[in-house]
Amino acid sequence: MKILLDFLDVILSAVDLLFETADSALAATGISIGTCVTGALAYRYYQQNKDAQIQRVRTIQSIIFENLQNVREMVTVRKTINPVMTISEKGLLPFSSRNLTISCTGRLVCSCDLNLIRVVPDGISGVKILVPHSRLVDSHFEMETLKIHTQEVGLFASKFKLEEQNQLLTENLESAKRDAIQQGILLQADENVRSTLAAFISRRGLEAEIVFVDGQPDLLN
Repeated sequence: MKILLDFLDVILSAVDLLFETADSALAATGISIGTCVTGALAYRYYQQNKDAQIQRVRTIQSIIFENLQNVREMVTVRKTINPVMTISEKGLLPFSSRNLTISCTGRLVCSCDLNLIRVVPDGISGVKILVPHSRLVDSHFEMETLKIHTQEVGLFASKFKLEEQNQLLTENLESAKRDAIQQGILLQADENVRSTLAAFISRRGLEAEIVFVDGQPDLLN
């Protein structure tokens, strides 16, 4: 028994000597064992956070893919327009004036290119979803809804040609697009994308910051 105790004393003395030697060596460089231990623990905490962050990125990528795998473009807004359009021309001669008033139902469609969505780490533990801004991708009149309200042609005036009617429709469609953008149709479309993606990930108990960026692949990588 005494031999065992003596042996343990020798071992403990050696351990104490080891720490004293290490502490002395580190002290010469201004570093203590406590500092080393703190640094090691901090690194371990950082690495655990990064591993968890990477796992969240992969999980959110999977969630988005599962919900959108069969959809290339997410339609974010469908807006119906129904303008009343008028051409009024006063001729140089009596009875040479003419007027045309028509209306037609049309559609403005905004969408988001899902191929450009990226999920990336943010800082130490955060996750960002980078999303391209919505675009106005389609605008058209549904010609079967065209209505002629009035068409007045003077005795010495020519009837309105189909090309003139189509020009009136084209001009009004461009005007409707400009008005819709000025009234915030693209901002509304982006908010619809944000709500949809947030709903996908919140159902799984996850969070991520959704950030809209220019829709160029090099900016999203």
